[in-house]
Amino acid sequence: MHIDAQWRSRQGTKTHDNRDHAGIATRPREFLGIVADGSTTGQSNGEYACAIIRAVVDWFAGTTVGVTADGLVERLRIIQQGLKGDFPRGSASYVILRAAENQPILVLHAGDSLFGKVADRSEIQWRTEPHTLANALAKVPLPELAKLPARHRLIRSFRSRGFIAPEVTNVDLTADTLLAATDGFWAELSQADQISYLDGHRCESMHGYDDCSVLCMNITETTYPETTFSAETAANCYIRSAS
Repeated sequence: MHIDAQWRSRQGTKTHDNRDHAGIATRPREFLGIVADGSTTGQSNGEYACAIIRAVVDWFAGTTVGVTADGLVERLRIIQQGLKGDFPRGSASYVILRAAENQPILVLHAGDSLFGKVADRSEIQWRTEPHTLANALAKVPLPELAKLPARHRLIRSFRSRGFIAPEVTNVDLTADTLLAATDGFWAELSQADQISYLDGHRCESMHGYDDCSVLCMNITETTYPETTFSAETAANCYIRSAS
C-alpha cells in the first residue's frame, strides 16, 4: 500500500484566519489522515482545530497499540477533556480516516466535514453525510443541502462543552483516491470546480466566503509500504511519522 497525500487549502473571507487544518500520521503499514474545521463563531476555534489535529496525530504516531473504532473514539474523548480548559467554547467539525493493509478503512466524522472517493477523476462519491439541522430528519442531496441556511447549524461536532461521539463508517480498502474535505469545498464549489481544485487549479467561481480545503490521498497497490507528501503539503498541515 502506497499513499500519496496532498493538502489543498485556501483561506476564505469569513474569518481573519484559515480555520481548516489537516494532519497526517504514519506507522508501519498504517496511515491516518485527519481534517478539522474550526467554527467561524468564537475567536480561537482555528487554534482549537489545530490543537485537535496535533493531539490525534501525536497519539497515533506515538502509540504501538492496535487502533480500533472504540479505541479511537475513547482517545477523542480524552483529547476533548484535555482541551476544554484552554478552549472553553471550542467547536470544530472533523473527519478522520485510518488505513491499514488488508483491513477496511475506518472513518470517523462529526459535523460538516466529509469523506469521499473520486471516481474516474470526474466524479466525487461522498460516503458520509454532514450532521446538520437541515438534514437531521431526512436525507437531502448535497447540492440542495449546500443552499440551505440551516446546514450551518451542526447537531454533532467536537465541542469543548461536552463530548459527542462521532459517526463511524467502514469502507473497503482499494486502490483509489480518497478525500477528506471541509464544507467550503463540497458546499461552495460545483462538481466540476471540485475536480479542478483537486488538480491544483484556482477556480474562478470561488466566492471566497468560507475556507476551502481538502486532503487528497491517492492509494495504490505496491509491494512496499510508503507514504509521500506533495510540496503543497505545508500550511496548516501537521505531519508526523512513528519513530
